Amino acid sequence: MGAQDYFDVTMDLLAAEGYPALKQQRLCQALGVTTGSFYTHFGSWQDFTGRFLEHWTEQRTLQIAELADQAEDPIAALTLLRERALSTPHRSEAAIRAWSLADPTVAATQARVDRLREEAIFRAMSKMFDDAEEARHFARMAMFTLVGFEQIEANDARPEHLDAVLQRILVAVVEASGWTTEAVRSR
Repeated sequence: MGAQDYFDVTMDLLAAEGYPALKQQRLCQALGVTTGSFYTHFGSWQDFTGRFLEHWTEQRTLQIAELADQAEDPIAALTLLRERALSTPHRSEAAIRAWSLADPTVAATQARVDRLREEAIFRAMSKMFDDAEEARHFARMAMFTLVGFEQIEANDARPEHLDAVLQRILVAVVEASGWTTEAVRSR
């Protein structure tokens, strides 16, 4: 058993029981290990939460942004970002956002993740617009949609609802930027 197992179960606990369940004893119980095993991997609870948050940021934001940055064109980048948004563990992410209200370290990480995600969307959209401010508004719209979806539908997340709205945003971006909507519908 490695650190990744702890991180995976943490996401499951967050989704199933919310951040209040995120305690060392509960985590070890869910993994079927002792607290001694926990300390084999992590120096302290603070070390664990810091590493978990780093892992979450890397896996659910930085790697995805890097893939989008490498996409062949902005439509491909935005399509990839939309697909990744649909596969996001929304209940876990909603629990992390709730946790951020009680823990300043988590709040700082959540703010960083939000900023990084918005920047990834903006980088793709800015390739489509002459006006950077217009691209910024659409990037914020997409972020507001994702965060709102996770807050409103966290307990009964239906990705098809999110997909319908994100598709409409993408069509609006294409139309406002002068690109063709056929390029969006063909992806």
